[in-house]
Amino acid sequence: LGCTESYAFLRDGTSHVTSADEISESQFEISAKPSAKGFYRWTDKVVHNNGKQDCSGRVTAPGQSVTQYVLFHRSRNVFFVCRQQRRDTCFGPFIRQRGMSV
Repeated sequence: LGCTESYAFLRDGTSHVTSADEISESQFEISAKPSAKGFYRWTDKVVHNNGKQDCSGRVTAPGQSVTQYVLFHRSRNVFFVCRQQRRDTCFGPFIRQRGMSV
């Protein structure tokens, strides 16, 4: 079976992520508008990590910055995370849950 990841995005530009045994905090930015291909640019910089492995078996070092792309379903309640602006590089789906506490 797969691995579960949870992302809590806060209005102040920080996020809390749980991925397998890893728990991390990040600073993030998502573009206000999609690209011509329909993808939103997502930059994420890890500021704190518990040092444990994520779903990919890696440990994300604090200070590491990553740019990925988000593709929303038209309902806006489901999205995919993509390594490039191509659908064949996406993983998910992620399901939006409003009002969850961190």
